[in-house]
Amino acid sequence: MRPAAATIAAILAVVAALAAAVLWTTGHDLLDEDRFADDVVAALGSAPGQAAISERLSAAVRDRLPPGTPTPAIDAAVSQAVARSATTPAFAAALGPSAVLVHRRLVDDPGAEAEVDLAALRDSLEVELAEIDPLLVRGLPPAAAFPSADLSTGLDGPALPASALAGRVPSIVAALALLAVASGALALALSGRRARMARGMALSLIVAALVPAAIRLFAPRAAEAAVAGPDGPLARDLAERLLGSWTGATAALLAAAGALLVYAALRSGEGPPRRRRAA
Repeated sequence: MRPAAATIAAILAVVAALAAAVLWTTGHDLLDEDRFADDVVAALGSAPGQAAISERLSAAVRDRLPPGTPTPAIDAAVSQAVARSATTPAFAAALGPSAVLVHRRLVDDPGAEAEVDLAALRDSLEVELAEIDPLLVRGLPPAAAFPSADLSTGLDGPALPASALAGRVPSIVAALALLAVASGALALALSGRRARMARGMALSLIVAALVPAAIRLFAPRAAEAAVAGPDGPLARDLAERLLGSWTGATAALLAAAGALLVYAALRSGEGPPRRRRAA
């Protein structure tokens, strides 16, 4: 009975530790409104984000200007205006509210399309474009027709209970970590071969430590594949930012495995329990 109980407790410890690591990796930024908005704004201001905004805006400007306007001149001017705008404090101030709306939409419906409205950038871009080439300003579309940017986290799906987890990730991860520690301690206490049990749990945790790294590797690729056109690299950049906590999750699992291996080494001389001879 005791060996079976020890095995069950050990399995529960590993599963709880893995669940905590996965939730920390995927939910630390994704399910926190402020961090999500900051990551979205940073991704839009990055090189892939600027390229996506420039390509969409250039197409809109070309459609509104008279035929014959040199396309390379339009693309260069718009790209320069976007790059200038991205370095100003107004960039984050303008896009922050749109990013918050995207987060709330995803929390309410994890399978919904993530689309950032760029209309708030219009005034800033008009100022920058007027300094570069005033003739192109008339090509800027009105706010109602301003382009938007499509996003994907690579983690979207109806199975994600975002509404139940939003804002609660740290407390849930802490509870799972405590459960893992308590279950692991119980497994060792019940085991007749504690060194062997510790090594088994350590090996399982080392394998589990590969999961956050795998999520970090494959989710950005899924995000890029889910978005068509110029927004693909932007979606990948955003997914990479949202999954930045994978290193902490992996380190925690490896640290726990290391502690168990040390414990196993200290108990390595432990033999099987001796049976008392009948009198």
